[in-house]
Amino acid sequence: MDRSMATRVEGLFVAGSIAADFMSGIISVCWEGEVAAMSAVRYAASHELMRFNEPAKRFEKRFNDLIDATPPKPILPSFIKHEIRELMGREMPYIKNADKIQRAIDGLRHIRERLLPHIHIPSKNLMANYDLVDALDIPDMLDVAELISIAALNRKESRGPFYRTDFPVADNKNWLKNIYLSGNASDPNIRFVDANLKYFRPADETADFLNSEY
Repeated sequence: MDRSMATRVEGLFVAGSIAADFMSGIISVCWEGEVAAMSAVRYAASHELMRFNEPAKRFEKRFNDLIDATPPKPILPSFIKHEIRELMGREMPYIKNADKIQRAIDGLRHIRERLLPHIHIPSKNLMANYDLVDALDIPDMLDVAELISIAALNRKESRGPFYRTDFPVADNKNWLKNIYLSGNASDPNIRFVDANLKYFRPADETADFLNSEY
């Protein structure tokens, strides 16, 4: 991330402290958020697709489809969000294994296929409509949760804040890698890229998780 708050994903700008999961103070975060927003506006203005407003049109259609939807068995967006949080808290806690991770993936797909089509927004008021905000959030929540779970299933070791009881050691021989996922969240392309070890390389091929410093 550079001073414009640009991430490695083209067109994505995020307040630095939040992206790093570290908040130095509300004033700093507000400043970073303003810089990210201004950078996003400049990025949008410089791209042909953005100037012709195609992304806005797609978002507007999604927006209107949600407002107008009248499913036969309506479900409030807040209920679906609750189900996602409960599932991830139960099956993707600090201590994980393949069975729990797979249950998380299966549960997320069940929510996507069985619950998502029944989202209903009772109020058509566009002011402070929190049901609408939740409904717009849910597809992204599902995508991120599923990608995290798929990456966790593919990482067959334990390291730092990531622990699997079925692979309880830090595997420096095979897993000094970053996992990159792209494409469809339910069937992503997966790439394993060697970590940048320019400044530090662990001495041991494997290390006890509880005693490892990395």
